[in-house]
Amino acid sequence: MVTSTEVPRHRRSRLRSCATLVPVLLLALLGGAEVVVRALDLVHVTAGVATPEQAVFYASHMFEESDVPGLGYRNRPLAAVTAGAHEYRNDAAGRRVIPQPATAEGAPGVAFLGDSTTYGWGVSAADCLPAVVAARADGALRALNLGVIGYGTEQEAALYDDERDRLGDDVRVVVLVFYPNDTVRHSFRWDDAHGALYVDALPVPEALKATLWHSALYRGLASWHGERLRAAGELDAGTMLGVSTSLENIARLARDVSADGRTLVVAHLPGMVALDPYPFDAALALVEAQCERLDLPFVDLLPAFLARRESEIAEYEARTGEVVDAEARHHYLSRFWVDPAGRDQHLNAAGNAVAGEALAAALEPILASLGDR
Repeated sequence: MVTSTEVPRHRRSRLRSCATLVPVLLLALLGGAEVVVRALDLVHVTAGVATPEQAVFYASHMFEESDVPGLGYRNRPLAAVTAGAHEYRNDAAGRRVIPQPATAEGAPGVAFLGDSTTYGWGVSAADCLPAVVAARADGALRALNLGVIGYGTEQEAALYDDERDRLGDDVRVVVLVFYPNDTVRHSFRWDDAHGALYVDALPVPEALKATLWHSALYRGLASWHGERLRAAGELDAGTMLGVSTSLENIARLARDVSADGRTLVVAHLPGMVALDPYPFDAALALVEAQCERLDLPFVDLLPAFLARRESEIAEYEARTGEVVDAEARHHYLSRFWVDPAGRDQHLNAAGNAVAGEALAAALEPILASLGDR
């Protein structure tokens, strides 16, 4: 006969057995899902690849993973590739190699932080924004291109924090090139094993993501989630979803740069989508207000494109006698796209020439004031 005191013991035994079985079944289920995902090739980590040239760039492992907090990845030192008609080459520090015009004795160094628009995707090294600024400055500065494709303001601030002691005493000015997609909430990551730049916005602690990424099942979930965010427009430039974080990172960068005795300049590079109206005005106003609060020089490069448009339209109308209609004016910026068909709206050489000339002119009085300190 079973006594009343023996019943709880049997129940505890069954509970212990169930408790042991549940993790085993869960591991078996996850293992099976892992096999299925690998076998059916259900991982589609293609974020950031819009053209065959970009696919070649990523496949050449121009990036490397980084354990520096806030970075995730950075440019691979001494990496080089020719994609399309352009060569991309990094120096021993991972910075894109750009032509250096002869500089005047004592000319200060200027470090440019930014994303693909600063690195110079789709153009030759001589036509990227930092190189154009250096050329237009006519020997008044030495440019360092610290741009990294896919970066946002958090990574740009973290990169400066990691590089600050290696920049050299001659670097007196840091230019943060702010592009509208810096207001996107989710940042890119780099998978070195698979040569992929991707978005991992899954609600998982950052410390675990590098380990979990070795799982095809996790990569599949992350890529599916990234595609869903893209379809919902959450990865579009100017979503404003991450603008508060961008403002915080500008403040963080300002503190670090000032602590090093350098001057931070924030330059707005316009999104090459439309001008009438400019779709990123709200984000731009917040960034400009933040710079005013922090007493930072703010350079808006949008007026340079507007002025160029009006000048060229006026010349065209005078020459042909035709009137340029509103639609043509609205889409004027497409003439500055790397791909006029719209697959790639990065600035081409002509666009960087407009932006670089305006930025060099804005930096001139800032550089001149350095001699007074």
